[in-house]
Amino acid sequence: MNDAFYPWLPTLQDIEARKDHFTDEGRYYEKFGWEQLEVPADCPHVSARMGDLKVLFDERYAFRMINSETLEQWQIRLQSRFDRYVHIYERAYVLYETYQQDMLDDMKGGEARTITRSGSEIGSGSESGDVRNINTPDSRVNANDDYADSRSKSSGSSSSNVTTSESISDVLIKTGEGIIDNINSGFRKYVDIDQDFIRQFEDSFLNLFWY
Repeated sequence: MNDAFYPWLPTLQDIEARKDHFTDEGRYYEKFGWEQLEVPADCPHVSARMGDLKVLFDERYAFRMINSETLEQWQIRLQSRFDRYVHIYERAYVLYETYQQDMLDDMKGGEARTITRSGSEIGSGSESGDVRNINTPDSRVNANDDYADSRSKSSGSSSSNVTTSESISDVLIKTGEGIIDNINSGFRKYVDIDQDFIRQFEDSFLNLFWY
């Protein structure tokens, strides 16, 4: 079959390889691909990541054929899909950057348990003493502590009860097992934003592979 009438959809690798040709064909292919995407001015985090994102884009889709009849159509669809997700992932970059340390602290936090302690203490006390009765208050002799016309001894006691209680809750206990469980659970929930962003461009390529 004549090449002029042979249908051909380039893979991403085909497009990238032709950019290296210092010919009119090479300059034509330079108009297409990840590096030609326009990043909105209000997405500085995505803009700063575009170089690394291109590497991931090329690696993931290198052997996939484009899903459009022409490169011009494919580039428009690529830009449209990029515009659909760029602000979502800009927010993701901002949030992960802002709360990075909080996420790490929470991931290794250990086990959170609630412990309640309560108790009571009852105390008692008593008092006793002597009572002296002096029949002749006018006598200085009788007023002496060592002498009294009459003397009576009485005992008195008093008691008091004191109840104390203590309550402690939400105590954070760090244990090796708890930290391991939290870390294992945390990193599985962690999202690689770069990889997740690039994954959104599956629809820009045919799901066909030639071997």
